[in-house]
Amino acid sequence: MTAIWQSTWAWTGFVGATGYTNLYFRSQTVSGVEALSVTQSADVLFAALAPQLPSNIHVAPLTDVRLIEDTTGNLINIYTVTGLPGHQGGGGTAGYSGASGGCIDWLTGVIHGKHLMVGRTFVVPLTGGAYENNGSLTTAVVTALANAAEAMRTNNPNIPFGVWGRPRKAKTLPGGEVIPALPGHFANAISSRVPDKAVVLRSRRD
Repeated sequence: MTAIWQSTWAWTGFVGATGYTNLYFRSQTVSGVEALSVTQSADVLFAALAPQLPSNIHVAPLTDVRLIEDTTGNLINIYTVTGLPGHQGGGGTAGYSGASGGCIDWLTGVIHGKHLMVGRTFVVPLTGGAYENNGSLTTAVVTALANAAEAMRTNNPNIPFGVWGRPRKAKTLPGGEVIPALPGHFANAISSRVPDKAVVLRSRRD
């Protein structure tokens, strides 16, 4: 059983907004001071990503930081943080695709149920200049996203960033097969990677 922080960031300023990014951190002291530290760590990511985003995009933290019990998903408490205004995109006003961009994979090396736990943060949308003429991401953008990911992941080792595998209820399939319940689990992210490909974001809550 682990208490984890959920820092939620809102993306606004484009067709289809508002979108949300959730980031999770392992709690150590369960305090308002730690809730602010978590938000500051997440801020490192978005500060570094801002130059790759169109200029009409704004990404900012919600003031409510949730504290969750990882095995059940039950809410423990909510702390309010202020003083972080977020970041405006700095990538210019040229045309771009509102539904596509890049992503960051968060690697854990931990098995949850039958699957290796891998988290994913979508960086959508990116500027129109983020793409090669074959539709993949430019080397510069891949490098920028990778550097931003590692800057956040290693920012505060005392409050580790990681991946939350959500709890699952038991269910019976039409053929009678029973899928057992699975408790949630939080695992520290031990590294990150940025695939050199464009991705499409289907849900604005990823």
